[in-house]
Amino acid sequence: MKSEQHNITGVILAAGGSSRMGHPKALLEWKEQPLVLHHIQALEQRCQQVIVVLGANANTISSVLPERVHVVLNTQWKETELRDSLRIGLENVKGPAFVTPIDLPPAPAQVLDALIGSGTPSVPTYGQRTGHPVFIDAEQTSQQLHHERLDQILSSASKVAVNWPDAVLNLNTPEQWHTYLSLGPAPFI
Repeated sequence: MKSEQHNITGVILAAGGSSRMGHPKALLEWKEQPLVLHHIQALEQRCQQVIVVLGANANTISSVLPERVHVVLNTQWKETELRDSLRIGLENVKGPAFVTPIDLPPAPAQVLDALIGSGTPSVPTYGQRTGHPVFIDAEQTSQQLHHERLDQILSSASKVAVNWPDAVLNLNTPEQWHTYLSLGPAPFI
């Protein structure tokens, strides 16, 4: 449901090969559906459009995506970096955008609202660590990505303290995923 939708685009980065996971992260089963669908639903609460950047396993992943989602391909995913997938995802986007990698839980609406309230660019923090999703100006960031990595671009971004420990997770291996499932998602405190 698009409760408080803004003129914002959501970008989900899911182009990697998931080699450490051994299974496409976008298709990890969580709460009876693929993880990527949870990310889409979370972003749609605040975004008018959601883009999923695919590369490895593109056909398999795109087969579970709703038609309303815009898919872009990084056909060079093996030879490129995360910033290249992001640049491809932002190619025709104007205005603000949330960017999230597929390897963490989807952000609750409260986290998205806190980032919206801080403006672009902003990043959530929990404890002393920065996390995701990040909130950026799509056009400006797209230009900067030609010369800088995303972490460099975001080094001067507003840091937004959130009471959501999952913002700083990075789930790359089956062991990390199973531990996460056994503990359950962290509540928004």
